[in-house]
Amino acid sequence: MFTSSSSPSQSDLHRPAGAFLILGFVWTISLLVLISPLASNLALKVFFLAVPVGLSIFVTISRPRDGFVIWAFGVSLLATQTGFQLDIGPYRTSALELAIVFLISLIFLLRHRGTSIPLAHYPGRRLFVFFATYASVMLVFSLILDTPLSVALSQFKGFLFYPLLGYILVAGLRSRRSLDWLVMILAGWYLAVGLNGIYQFAVNQGQEIFFRTSAGYAPSNIFGVTVAIIAVLLIGINSHQSPLRMPRWLGYLVALVLIAAAVTSLSRTAVIALVAGFLFLFLQRRIRHGYLLLIPIALAVITLVILPDDIFTYRIFQLTDSSSTRRFSYLYSGVQAWRANWLVGWGWGRSFVATGAAPSNMVDFWHSLWNDVSLVSRHAQPWYHNDYLNLAVQIGLVGLLLYLAFWQQVFARTRRWLREFPDSPLVGYVQGSAAALFAFLVGANFDHLLWRPDAAGIVGLLLGLLLVSMRLGESEVNG
Repeated sequence: MFTSSSSPSQSDLHRPAGAFLILGFVWTISLLVLISPLASNLALKVFFLAVPVGLSIFVTISRPRDGFVIWAFGVSLLATQTGFQLDIGPYRTSALELAIVFLISLIFLLRHRGTSIPLAHYPGRRLFVFFATYASVMLVFSLILDTPLSVALSQFKGFLFYPLLGYILVAGLRSRRSLDWLVMILAGWYLAVGLNGIYQFAVNQGQEIFFRTSAGYAPSNIFGVTVAIIAVLLIGINSHQSPLRMPRWLGYLVALVLIAAAVTSLSRTAVIALVAGFLFLFLQRRIRHGYLLLIPIALAVITLVILPDDIFTYRIFQLTDSSSTRRFSYLYSGVQAWRANWLVGWGWGRSFVATGAAPSNMVDFWHSLWNDVSLVSRHAQPWYHNDYLNLAVQIGLVGLLLYLAFWQQVFARTRRWLREFPDSPLVGYVQGSAAALFAFLVGANFDHLLWRPDAAGIVGLLLGLLLVSMRLGESEVNG
C-alpha cells in the first residue's frame, strides 16, 4: 500500500514529535484569537495567522519530522472550520486550499532534496491522475469559451485539492499517539459545536429563524452533516478500541450527543448520511459489539419522537415544502443539461436552467425527465444540490466515471486491508474512517459537500485518517 520510505520505525509508532507542544500552543492561541472579536480588522488577522505559519514553515524546513506533525494537526483543524475564506482580487479561496497547495509542493521539494518524508501510496492514484488531467483539459476548454476564471476555478479546485489532504496527514501522523490525539481533539471540537447547535435548537424552537440556524458554525445542512459524520467516525473507532485508552463509554457518549445535534439540525442530508454510515458499519462482519450500534439508532428515534409535531413533519419527512420543490427544479435542470452533452460535459463553470414548467414533486420529475426542453446558459457555478450531477454537467460521463472509480479503488483497498490485517489494533480506525467517508460521499448526492470550502475539507480529512490508520496498523502487525 505504501512506499518503503513511508514505513514508520517502531519509535515513531509511539513517540510524538519534539516541537509539537510549542507549535501546538502557538497555533491554538492564534486560532482562538482569530475567531474572537479581538481580531477585528484585516491587519490583526494577518498577524495572528502569519506568526504560527511562519514558525511552522521554519520548523518544517529545519526539522521536517516535527514540522509536518504540527501541519497535520493544523490542516485537520482548518478542515473543521467554515470560515477563513480569502478573496484575492475576484478569486475566492480558503486558508485550507492554500495550505494544501503549499504543503504538497513542500513535501515533494523536500523529498527531492533527499529528506525522508513518508509519501502515501494512494489507492487508485493513477485514476486520480487521469481525472486531474482530464479536468485540467476541460478547464482550458472552459476558459476558451470565455468562462470567467473565478467561476471556472470554483469547483475545479475543490474536487481536485481536498482529496490531496491525505498526503499531508500521512507525512505528519507517524505515530499512533499522534493519531489518537488528533481524533480526541476532533471529538472535543465537534462536541462543543454539537452542544451549541442543540442549545440553539432549544432557544429558537418554534421561531422561523430556527429552520436556518447556524449553531454559530455553519448553515444548518453543513452543520448537521459534519456532526453526523464525526459521530459515525467515533462509533466505528470505539467499536474496537478507545483513543489513548479513554473509557469507551465516553467515546460513545460524545457520538450520541453528535447524533442528537445532527437530528435537531433538521437536515435531511444529515439523517441520510447517518443511515449510510451505520449501514456500512453493520455490514462489516468483524465489528465487535455490533449490538451497540442500536444505541445511536434508538437515540435518533427518540430525538425525532420528542420533536414537536409541526417541526418534525415540516422538515424531516416533508417533500412539498419550498426547499424540496426548488431541489426538484435544480435536479431537473441539471439532468436536462447533462443529457444535452452527456459524454464530455460543458466545461467548468458552465451552468444551465431548463425552460418551461419545472416539476415540483417526484412523480412529475420522473415523467418530465425525457421531455425536450430548451436550456438557458449562464456563466455561474452549477448549483444542482447533487455534487455528482454537478460534476457530470461540467466534465461529462468521462470525468464522473474517473472520479467515482478513484473512490471505488479506495474502498476496495480498505476491504482488502481488513481481510489481510483482521487483528490489527487499528481496525477500528480503519472501519470508522471508511464508514464516515462513505457516509459523506452518500450525502453528496443531496447537497454540495465535495468542493465547498466550508465542507469539503472533511473528505480529505477522512481519507487522510483512513490512509494513516492503514499505514500504522500494517506497520504494527508486521513489527
